[in-house]
Amino acid sequence: MKNYFETEAYTMNVKEFHYSKGTGYSFSFPIKGEAQSKEGNDTPTVWISGVSFTQPILDRRSYLLRGKLQVKPPYKEYPASLQLVVSEAVLLEEGRYVVAKKRGKTTSPGPIQASKQVAGVSQHTQNVSSGSYKDDFPQQSEEIPF
Repeated sequence: MKNYFETEAYTMNVKEFHYSKGTGYSFSFPIKGEAQSKEGNDTPTVWISGVSFTQPILDRRSYLLRGKLQVKPPYKEYPASLQLVVSEAVLLEEGRYVVAKKRGKTTSPGPIQASKQVAGVSQHTQNVSSGSYKDDFPQQSEEIPF
């Protein structure tokens, strides 16, 4: 079974491998099914393995993947599974998902206090300016947090 397949996928477990013509990437991604189980409203999740020989794939990113979907035959104790051989991968978003952790007390001002300090400094420099071109821009000082 070889079919053209297109899906939006969140790639996981990306591993780089080397072969005779260069570098390839193997990964896996989940696809939620449309069927519902008898116990509740849970939809089954099918994990599909993928391989890309031409385009780099990054871990934990969303892609639009296009390629051939084929059945991997069973091997030793592994059952038959689905595999996507990628011909085109388009990155849909940037960055990784990060789980936020609680922070301890910090001594730096919060975003509201920092914006008040910046506004106060810019008002001060506008009042002091003598009208020349170079004085219209606020001077950088230690009071402005970045």
